[in-house]
Order: sequence, then C-alpha cells, then structure tokens
Amino acid sequence: MQSPQQDLKGREWVLGIRPEHMQPEQQGTHVTLTVDSCELFGVDNLAHGRWGKHDVAARLPHEHRPARGEALEVALPAHRLHIFDLATSLRVN
Repeated sequence: MQSPQQDLKGREWVLGIRPEHMQPEQQGTHVTLTVDSCELFGVDNLAHGRWGKHDVAARLPHEHRPARGEALEVALPAHRLHIFDLATSLRVN
C-alpha cells in the first residue's frame, strides 16, 4: 500500500485550511500573505489577501489589524491542512 504522500506525486491537488487555523503565532510552516483588506468583527479580524495567485483569508486576534499591502506571515499547521484530489474532489488525508 502506498502512503498518501506517494499518491500525491505527479498529481494535481487542492490544499485547504480554515481561516481560524492560519495564525501568526502558531507553530508550523509559515507563508506570507499580501493583505488586500481587513474586516473588523469586534472579537477578531479577518484579513483577506493573496498567497501567490490564490485568494486566502486568515482570522486574526482583535488587536492585529494589518494594512492593505502589508506582508502578513501566518502558519499552516500540518495537522490542520486538508488535501483534496483535484480530479475527484475527494479528500486524500
């Protein structure tokens, strides 16, 4: 039986993560988002931005209010990542 990582080699897939799991202070692989806007919700904020060519959103603590154009570094904790097969739309992890 092949591991899930072997099954992904040479195939197109989609990476999914919830906005509340992309936090600046968390452990994990960090990526940098270019902020387009920040919605203020009171108890927390939702930063909308781009990671490469992809639109993403990260939920941030109330006091964290990145400005448009700011580079925002957030973590992608491995245990929070969801990988989907692009051909079948099925989750593979």
